[in-house]
Amino acid sequence: NGGRKSAGGGNRTPRKGRPKIPPALARRMKAIDKLCHRLDCKHPLTRQAALCYAKRMEQLDDTIDDLAESQALADCAVLAAKFFESDLPNLRELDEEEKGDFRGWSLEEYRDNEATIWIMADFCLYPRKLVEWDR
Repeated sequence: NGGRKSAGGGNRTPRKGRPKIPPALARRMKAIDKLCHRLDCKHPLTRQAALCYAKRMEQLDDTIDDLAESQALADCAVLAAKFFESDLPNLRELDEEEKGDFRGWSLEEYRDNEATIWIMADFCLYPRKLVEWDR
């Protein structure tokens, strides 16, 4: 057995060739997964793009990862879905949602954030750097 012994006595084999994902990034990826699931995203680049947009938007919104405080992360997922998915999200339906991750989401605020995301991404919505994403 080539694994290392952990303090709890079990064997743990380190993942070779995979860098450890920082906890804050792992939480953001999990939140994006949840948002994309709600939007019924199928295209593999949708999550990657949302993550790239969020990285840019965090320069302007230091509460981006707090969905109760900011809708910027949700807006990143919505824009990525609009760009990559063949079935577009119904923005009016999201605006009226009263529970779940899009509760309190505002179409008007999304429109402002969409323009900001475009600018922050230098008008290029393709992800520039891909992250290994476990499902």
